[in-house]
Amino acid sequence: MKIMKKSKLTTHTLPTKPKPAHKTIFDELEDHSEETKNIVNKFICYYSDIILAMPGNVYWMDANAKAVGCNQNVLDMLGLEHQDEFYGLSFDDMAKLGKWSDNDKQSFQKDTENVLQTGVAKRNVVEPPIPGPDGSTTYFLSSRVPLRDTNNNITGIVGISTDITAQKQAQDQAELANMAKTNFLMNMSHDLRTPFSGILGVSRLLLSQETDPSKQSLLQDVVSSSEQLLHLLNDILDISQNESHTIKPNKEELDLREMLNNISELFKAETSKKQLTIAMDYPPDIPYKFITDKTILYRIILNLINNAIKFTTEGGITIRVSKTPYNNITIDIIDTGIGISPDNIDNIFNLFTKVSPSYQGNYQGAGIGLNLVKQLVETINGSITVTSEINKGSTFTITAPLQQLIPSCHQYNSNNNIGPIIQQLNNEHPKILIVEDDSISQRFAKLSLEQHACEITTANNAAEALQHDASQFDIILIDIGLPDMPGDLVAKKISEQEKTKQKPMLIALTAHIIPDKVSSYFESGFSHVLQKPLTY
Repeated sequence: MKIMKKSKLTTHTLPTKPKPAHKTIFDELEDHSEETKNIVNKFICYYSDIILAMPGNVYWMDANAKAVGCNQNVLDMLGLEHQDEFYGLSFDDMAKLGKWSDNDKQSFQKDTENVLQTGVAKRNVVEPPIPGPDGSTTYFLSSRVPLRDTNNNITGIVGISTDITAQKQAQDQAELANMAKTNFLMNMSHDLRTPFSGILGVSRLLLSQETDPSKQSLLQDVVSSSEQLLHLLNDILDISQNESHTIKPNKEELDLREMLNNISELFKAETSKKQLTIAMDYPPDIPYKFITDKTILYRIILNLINNAIKFTTEGGITIRVSKTPYNNITIDIIDTGIGISPDNIDNIFNLFTKVSPSYQGNYQGAGIGLNLVKQLVETINGSITVTSEINKGSTFTITAPLQQLIPSCHQYNSNNNIGPIIQQLNNEHPKILIVEDDSISQRFAKLSLEQHACEITTANNAAEALQHDASQFDIILIDIGLPDMPGDLVAKKISEQEKTKQKPMLIALTAHIIPDKVSSYFESGFSHVLQKPLTY
């Protein structure tokens, strides 16, 4: 608790020789009786004591930005004993007393002079941190209001500052905690995605080679479970990225009709298994070449169709495209599923909220998908709404401002398929260097490519990769997350080798494509970015 110092204002006496520059109210009372002077003095003392005892910092200055008066907290902050010591101080004087930096002083002075010049109050301004005499730092929220005379002329200002140090520290701690949580989620999801990518890749490879129906069924269960876990981890990473504001939309070429067809094909096996239909309504008068973040839109549609299939047991799913009056594109994902009750429809986009909890055993999931969809839609400046009726189905409507884009010379393959890239080489036995520190991912990529007559060399880290003569390879696959050097830096070093040598095609490998990182990969020398596990 701050100890209040008793001010001399509580024992006012009329000055016998007032300061020439400081004409007080007592000067106006020279011709009045002692009784009048005493009454006025009592009022001044009364209100001065109130001001002195007010919480926070209270001060007032004249029209020349010179100090006139303040409360006890301001005196304490500047290390002063009496009001007279405060009177007449300039901002330079106060800066010396308070040991303020030049930037701090200029900030306080600028705001004060602005109020004096414009007559417009400045309210709730977060001030620069103020050093205290004991070495502590204090944060203030300040308001400055002009003082006017009876003719409405500005005669000075009054300032009130509230100590918000505790709130600022709490905010900083909350931000640090949120950052720690985000870093934990990103590290956890990255460390788990790599082995899951390996499990998924090896399982798919074994499934493609297995002829025994019973074993095929078991392997298919492994593949499905791995895909679900990988999907969940990717959602966790996307949410943690979005919370830390690291997701930034890219501008890419998009064939919307082709994207929707490709996504529909991905779900054909699952809808066939559940005896559902999946159809697309894309009117011929709507263009199909647009500009947007292709990966983000792909994730949005993928999540919504996956969600629709999950909650639909009869009928089917329809993807309907239309144009709004403002030339935005609307995409409806319509299902004939279980629907959403009016009580739940307002909450379905909340994080970890589920209409049917997974512990009831009906529908699996962590309640992340729709929250992520909403965040991703907002990232591309779109909006999403839902209409639904119990036992009749739901319609999720995305409205997105898509525009046409100049074709891009770079690409990343959302299907993880390296086959078309290798076929472009027109080489029956392409030489490929795989730079991958995870042994399972490395082994799977090697086995998959060797089946197609590729000659494979492996490197476990960047140091081993850079020992090879890059010109001896047709393709170098480089994992972005190498332990000794980032994969994009490895690509940059390879690209900077002698220009007379034959340059291999550099392909980035990552367990999860981060949209705002892709352009930097291309700048490092990569021509393609593929997501693990690879397919051929």
